[in-house]
Amino acid sequence: MSNVVSDSVLARALTIQKDLSGASLAAKILIAHLRWEVSANPSTLATKAAELRAFFAQNAFAAKDIAVL
Repeated sequence: MSNVVSDSVLARALTIQKDLSGASLAAKILIAHLRWEVSANPSTLATKAAELRAFFAQNAFAAKDIAVL
C-alpha cells in the first residue's frame, strides 16, 4: 500500500489545508500534527511525508483515507 500514493501527494497533504472530513480520526490527528511540524520547520517535509506513508502502510483501516488526500 505504501507505494500507491506518490510523494508529491503526501507532501501536498502536509502543505495545504485541504478538508479531511472523510478521513478517520487517527489520520486527521496525525496529518494535523505533521502539518504543524512542517509549518514550523519546512525542511522536515520529506521526513514527515515518510511518517505519513508509514502510517498508511502500518494501518490497514486507513487505506480509505488515501482517497481523501
